[in-house]
Amino acid sequence: MITFNVPDMTCGHCEKVITKAVKETDGNAKIHFDMKAKTVAIDSSSPSRLLQQAIEATGYEVTVEGSNDKNNSSCCGHCSI
Repeated sequence: MITFNVPDMTCGHCEKVITKAVKETDGNAKIHFDMKAKTVAIDSSSPSRLLQQAIEATGYEVTVEGSNDKNNSSCCGHCSI
């Protein structure tokens, strides 16, 4: 499971847009939103970078939880997925 920070996520519309993007990448993904924390946790067989790119393509800035660099595909930035 990968958790993304999505600071601009504020409402149910955001949730629907992100869900659609993730499901287009992996139709079997399980998605959990925490609107208060502005995070999206995704259980998917797709690489985290593809999921991140799908969410970013909808216009949201996304970072991997625990990372300060939105271009990293893992929490520490040293692994490539």
